[in-house]
Amino acid sequence: MISAGRNSQNVDAKSCFAVIFSATAIVNGMSVVTRNVADYQGTGVALIDPWVS
Repeated sequence: MISAGRNSQNVDAKSCFAVIFSATAIVNGMSVVTRNVADYQGTGVALIDPWVS
């Protein structure tokens, strides 16, 4: 995911942060709690959307 971003001219800063947050959560055995699950899809992190029951 990061290497694909390096080759792109239009790198989305939000997506870069999502990758960093995802990697940090995975390494520490944590989940990411966010309403914005679209940016985290495909990162492999466990997601929790607090607005979905």
